[in-house]
Amino acid sequence: MQMAIVEVREIAEGAYTLTMRTALGAERLPGIELSLTEGCEDVGPIRRVERFDHVSFERRIACPVDGPPPALGIWNAGIVDALIRIEDRAGNLTTRIVSEPFAEIVLGDPGAGIAERFLLGVEHILSGVDHLLFVFGILLLVRGVRVVVATITAFTLAHSLTLALTVLDVVRVPGPPVEALIAHTIVYLALEVARRARTADPRQPPPWGER
Repeated sequence: MQMAIVEVREIAEGAYTLTMRTALGAERLPGIELSLTEGCEDVGPIRRVERFDHVSFERRIACPVDGPPPALGIWNAGIVDALIRIEDRAGNLTTRIVSEPFAEIVLGDPGAGIAERFLLGVEHILSGVDHLLFVFGILLLVRGVRVVVATITAFTLAHSLTLALTVLDVVRVPGPPVEALIAHTIVYLALEVARRARTADPRQPPPWGER
């Protein structure tokens, strides 16, 4: 599934920049639609910026400074998930993944707490079949509880690092080659598990049962 990235930055009181970035060509699919609280208006035209593998739509928004903080409404047609990043003037960052048909995020919200971030991580892992297959393959391959814990921890840290670099726009890599490499990794892991299963002693305990 494709992912759209929506970034909202507060640049002054009542003034925001709103950028939606998605894969090149995906903008023609029914995907993410955005709306702001009544009273917020676009300042100038929407800019379309095309890169080698993605396209961005950039908007400048002005909202009333008196009254409740504005809210961002996200309609999701189900073709893509939306990663929402909201940064206020103090640099506080709120991050959320929107997969449901509609979500509303208050821009004045100080940010997600530990529980929400934990649930976000769990949702991300469980929604990715590749994550589950890779971890399951590791459980079948490595031996010893300590080795299993160390291996999964290393995978989690590496995955978190690469995800952060992508979300922060430090590294830009086209999606299809990455997905192909992930698929090849899982296939290689499955072949290695099958090879070891053919030569293993059936009386041995499962790998994670050893110390």
